[in-house]
Amino acid sequence: MPSLRGSSAERRTAPRLGPRDAFRLGLSALLLACALAAGVAFADAEKSKATEPFAYSGDWYVLIHYRESGLDAPVATQWDDQIWRFSRVGDRLRWTIFPDPEFRDSTGREERAPGGEWARSSGAWRPSAAQTAEIEKGLAWSDRDEWVKRLVPSREGGWTSASRRPSASVSQLAYHELWRIEENDQGPTFSRVAALGSGRAKTLEAGTRFIARGVAPGGEKISGEYLREGEREGVFEMLRMSGPGR
Repeated sequence: MPSLRGSSAERRTAPRLGPRDAFRLGLSALLLACALAAGVAFADAEKSKATEPFAYSGDWYVLIHYRESGLDAPVATQWDDQIWRFSRVGDRLRWTIFPDPEFRDSTGREERAPGGEWARSSGAWRPSAAQTAEIEKGLAWSDRDEWVKRLVPSREGGWTSASRRPSASVSQLAYHELWRIEENDQGPTFSRVAALGSGRAKTLEAGTRFIARGVAPGGEKISGEYLREGEREGVFEMLRMSGPGR
């Protein structure tokens, strides 16, 4: 009966490792473990970076370039600007809009109207290097007007102001604005929806939205689309100011 064991020539024994070979294998295993750990840490950091919410705090300069909608609307691009302030009040977020920023250097922002008075310049004005430096330091603003809302955390993970039902009175019109901030993959979306209605008339709504399409590293600048339903469409930029101008 033939033997199931192979001959001594067929037998193969594991090679013996010398001290140098053992050191190399140990070093390779150590490097592989470090690489795997670094990969996991990098993936966790990227995931954290991608899902980290935008920090709503401080003062921001908002520049808007838009075109009017409609057949009779002017073709030229126009501009507008505002200052937004975000501040935390307990578990709420206070969002204040100042519509009249004030520059020490107003070059390009104003022009003579046909009647001789000064008015906002036409076209797509952009701040110069000196004006941008002024923005970064912090602008002042006019006290003539301001809009403010207090927002609470929403179920979707963003922020929302309190919602109200239209007026039940048939003789009185009720006006209300719903402000919201929604988190998206490309950055936040800021919206203001105005509603006007009564118990007799159908409620009319019009929304203004700032839809982020990119947030610069460090979160110091946001850019994206600007939409004002039925009236304007364009783009916007938000620049963080290092301190309040007033």
